[in-house]
Amino acid sequence: MNQGRIIVITGAPGTGKTTTASAVAKESDLEKSV
Repeated sequence: MNQGRIIVITGAPGTGKTTTASAVAKESDLEKSV
C-alpha cells in the first residue's frame, strides 16, 4: 500500500513558496497541487 506525502509550506507573500514547491515536485517526480 502506498502512503501519500503532504508538505505544507507557509510564509509571507513573495518568499518563494510556489517556486520551492515546483522545484521539489520536479526533482522528486511528484505531483504538485497548489
